[in-house]
Amino acid sequence: MATDSLWNWNFRRVGEGGSGRHYHRFWNNLIGWLIDDPETRPLQLETHKERYEEGEDVLLRVRVLQEDYNPSVGTEVKLMIKSREGEATSETVKTDDNGEAALQWTPMQEGFYTAKVKVEVNGEKREAEIGFSVFSETAEFQKPKVNETLLKRIAEVSGGTYEVLTEKTDLSAIKFANPKVEVKTHSKSVSLWDNWWTYCLVLTFLFLDWFTRRKSGLS
Repeated sequence: MATDSLWNWNFRRVGEGGSGRHYHRFWNNLIGWLIDDPETRPLQLETHKERYEEGEDVLLRVRVLQEDYNPSVGTEVKLMIKSREGEATSETVKTDDNGEAALQWTPMQEGFYTAKVKVEVNGEKREAEIGFSVFSETAEFQKPKVNETLLKRIAEVSGGTYEVLTEKTDLSAIKFANPKVEVKTHSKSVSLWDNWWTYCLVLTFLFLDWFTRRKSGLS
């Protein structure tokens, strides 16, 4: 690292008809380690989204690397999914030739969930954790049909009108009363001490103090 011979891994190898992939891989791994690139972490856990709808499949992906950043093949990975209410689901999967494994899980209720993975590689225990949320459709999407009775009642109470919009509806015929608008056109900041009343009041107190002291023979 402290010498100037690393260039031999690339230029000399290429000049001899070889490949410089080891040189580039070395520097890519080194830079990734220095910047803590998620792709270089020994244990990686991710979901393809952060938010899911209720009943939608959640895809969890796990990647396990050895100390030399080569894929850890055939490693048993324990996955546990837990909700805030305490309900937990546990599954065990094995990594493939790329050191990757996946689990598809379907949440049946909304809320916040935490996925945690545990694995042991060459006697070294590793853990990773990720969170995601599950939400249900809002009421406006559950019942998208127009509630004509409710809209007419709102118009009646508020003093408005209920209209059904069609292609022939002329919106220009609808008039609204001009609202009262107040606009700030000028402002002025005056300091409490920047006026004659305050100045005179201070002088009065000073005069009374001087007069009292002189009357009492203190000055």
